[in-house]
Amino acid sequence: MPADPLDRFHELVDDARREIASVSSDHSGRTPGASAEAVERLGLAEGRVLGYLEALSVVRPDLARLAVDVAEKLTAEVGALRLTLARGDGEPFPEED
Repeated sequence: MPADPLDRFHELVDDARREIASVSSDHSGRTPGASAEAVERLGLAEGRVLGYLEALSVVRPDLARLAVDVAEKLTAEVGALRLTLARGDGEPFPEED
């Protein structure tokens, strides 16, 4: 584990991005069970990042401020991929409100 808490945060983000790449590489033709498992893996990876950010905000608020933008972008990526996994092949994306 790195001595610098911000380095650890970035390691978790990198892990989450690898999970995103793995899940998004071939989502077509997945069974509903496999899609649910992929969404679960994404949620766990995102949760590790957000949990670490929350802990960082308590012990090192100065560092947490630096990490917020990265966490927000990751959350947006995970959310978009969840929508992709939730719809069937050929099904259009729902219109945004």
